[in-house]
Amino acid sequence: CMRAVPVDDQVPVGSAGQVLCSGSARENELWVMLLEKAIAAVMGGSYEMRGSNPGTDLFHLTGWIPENLEIEPFRSDPLAGDA
Repeated sequence: CMRAVPVDDQVPVGSAGQVLCSGSARENELWVMLLEKAIAAVMGGSYEMRGSNPGTDLFHLTGWIPENLEIEPFRSDPLAGDA
C-alpha cells in the first residue's frame, strides 16, 4: 500500500542562495529533498518540524509498520572479547 503525496518544485533557500533542506552529494539527485518535502507535507506542510523518526516517517508515507531490530555492537576483533 503506497501513499501519493503531491509536492511542488520549490525548496527553501537562504539569503545567500544555499538550499536549506536535505540533499545529496550528487548535484542532479533530487529524491532526497523530494522525500523530505513529502514528509513535511504529511506532517502538516511546514518545515517547522522538531526532528523526526525515520520509521515513523516511512509509516506516514507508506502505511508500512516499522519493526525495530536490536543489532549486536560491532567489534573489530571478535577474538578480543568484551575488553
